[in-house]
Amino acid sequence: MKSNKTPFKNQDKRLYYQYLGFINSVNLFTQDIMGMKHFNFEAQSISYEDFQTFSLDVQVPLGKRVERFFEFYIQENPNYKMLKKNIQINHNKTTIGEFDFFLEEQNNKKVIHVELVYKFYIYKEHTDEIKRYHGPNNHDNLEDKLHKLQTRQFPLLYNPYAKEILKELDISKVSQELCFLGNVFVKQETEANFEVINPNALAGTYLSFETFLTDARYKNKHYFIPQKEDWLVEEKYAEFWYKHEETIEKIEKYFQRNISLLLWIKSGNEFEKAFVLKSSP
Repeated sequence: MKSNKTPFKNQDKRLYYQYLGFINSVNLFTQDIMGMKHFNFEAQSISYEDFQTFSLDVQVPLGKRVERFFEFYIQENPNYKMLKKNIQINHNKTTIGEFDFFLEEQNNKKVIHVELVYKFYIYKEHTDEIKRYHGPNNHDNLEDKLHKLQTRQFPLLYNPYAKEILKELDISKVSQELCFLGNVFVKQETEANFEVINPNALAGTYLSFETFLTDARYKNKHYFIPQKEDWLVEEKYAEFWYKHEETIEKIEKYFQRNISLLLWIKSGNEFEKAFVLKSSP
């Protein structure tokens, strides 16, 4: 069985496809959340030729990759100027916290501290909507992330040690905004109820490995398991696909590492994404 680590024949375009996926991502929220102001992230078209000014080490993990994409997005956006990025606040050799970005709005010269978050969540029913969203490996959840942002990340601006590092900025005039980009996956045939979450963040479904093995709906489709840095990519760009039987073998190898995986699914000219969870959802 032929194996391909990436689904693209043209490897030169792989990074470009990742960036396109990033700039076409949507805010998880359409309005302010828990007192944190919403950053207006809007897609900007860019040609492959214009993207050639961007470069990135192939080994950069997804989180850092997204940060670099955001830097490039700001660089190409005439509405903003990057002032500072990735500023660590330390005291007595201990890291107190870190700021993601400080931007200047070009129309009014206002300075904004922007915290960037990029998440993939699966949806589980709960009476409290904020408690419905969990990482595919159950290592994190939306409720905890928002609590950390609200109680630790944004108050950091007023920490005395932060004020010293940021002394060239007038802290009293700096506003703070949250750019929380997200992808939500719901259990198949679930009627998800979005009240706080942006419904446009719905990206696909999730299922158990047992369902993938036994449900007849999956037998005659084609699949690819993208590496994590390719989770940003729209599945329509994939050029290598595997049959159901071949995909089962690949999933079993992933599960030996105790991790859930993202699956791209092709049926004729239609495409979709799904997380396959090791345990029953």
